[in-house]
Amino acid sequence: MISKDKTKIGCYGNWRRYQNNPVLKDDWGETFDVTVLRVNEKLRMYLSWRSTNSIAFVEGVDGIHWSEPTIVLTPDFTTGWEEDVNRQIVIEKDGKYHMWYTGMKFLGAGERINSGRSCIGYAVSDDGIHFERRKEPVMEPEGGWEKTNLMCPHVIWDEEMQKFRMWYSAGGFWEPDQIGYAQSDDGIHWERHPDNPIFRPHPGHFWEREIVSACQVLPMDGWYYMFYIGFEDMYKATINVARSKDGITGWERFGGNPIISGGAAGEWDAEAVYKPWVEYLDGQWLLWANGRRAAIEQVGLYIYDGDDMGLKDWK
Repeated sequence: MISKDKTKIGCYGNWRRYQNNPVLKDDWGETFDVTVLRVNEKLRMYLSWRSTNSIAFVEGVDGIHWSEPTIVLTPDFTTGWEEDVNRQIVIEKDGKYHMWYTGMKFLGAGERINSGRSCIGYAVSDDGIHFERRKEPVMEPEGGWEKTNLMCPHVIWDEEMQKFRMWYSAGGFWEPDQIGYAQSDDGIHWERHPDNPIFRPHPGHFWEREIVSACQVLPMDGWYYMFYIGFEDMYKATINVARSKDGITGWERFGGNPIISGGAAGEWDAEAVYKPWVEYLDGQWLLWANGRRAAIEQVGLYIYDGDDMGLKDWK
């Protein structure tokens, strides 16, 4: 995927890179793992803000220019399981904003080391800004493939099923390595799928031979499209797509994977691209993701000019 056009480097088909990436300011420090909601006439992006160990949001109208961040959820050290909060999903249902997030407890005086425990928490809000959390996690790791870590919940409300549906990542503490599924009537009490994990690394594809994680699932045209991270190894990551008729079984990977990979040497996303969020706006698909160069992650934008993201001609 080498191109003389720098906006096309690392992009499949009609995907291109926004030329002035990253779109979130350098002086905010590291931001990562975003989710985006439409709130009235604006886009509201919730993000993990590493320097504060908190979840914040920014607002904008075009997907490029954003307000200063406002913190909406901070760590609560009294709970014993959330020294850091991050990797959130926020949805609006029946006039309430529901947030599921990752709470992390480190081993070693709060240091970010390759050991600890993470759970999925829940908070609710009337305005999407002032959240009231549950003191106990709504999902805790059960060992086995989940090991000691649950992260990166993605939740939708299924009107036909009348259930919340969650896809989550679990396994390693530094990076979860497989994707599971659970569902709930109330967003608090969750029933895991008996055949978890429902999505695993594919050893035949070098770009995801080690890890798959941190997905967004988008119901569209009779399919559930999963946008996910694939890891070649712990340091090289790309954005990929798969689809399933029920969102649980029979996953088919897109033949054009990876759809987004890192930029040229020295670029802000040269080494890895993480955690996609896809949204349709004004005749284009926008995909925000964290890019990494060395140890620094920032959020940038990738654009698909057209309606179908190239997925109608699935191969």
